[in-house]
Amino acid sequence: MLKILPSGPEEVRDYTYFKVSGRLLKVLHEDLLFAQSIKDYIRLKTPHGTCLTHMTMKYLQELLPAESFIRVHRSYIVNKSCITAIDRTQLEIGQEKVPIGAKYRAGISITHVIAQRVS
Repeated sequence: MLKILPSGPEEVRDYTYFKVSGRLLKVLHEDLLFAQSIKDYIRLKTPHGTCLTHMTMKYLQELLPAESFIRVHRSYIVNKSCITAIDRTQLEIGQEKVPIGAKYRAGISITHVIAQRVS
């Protein structure tokens, strides 16, 4: 697993590099709609398509900024600003439906998502 760390604690980046098919792919945080865990791989969904990278959800969660991304299921991390609809058991990002896990449901609220979209 490739670990790319910021050079200093004050460095804030709006992108992350992922190793995909033997090359490094730069993904802007604003372009990442959601990430889905599939065994030892992560499926990254962007408006430009999807790609697979080898890493854990825990490590991906550490890489992405917590103010922009939220874990909603043991297999999903979503970009808060891309959520188009939400209910008790699932949310929508465009045409994609993403389940909300019972363990994560308490940490997700409609006001939480609306506050992200306003800022």
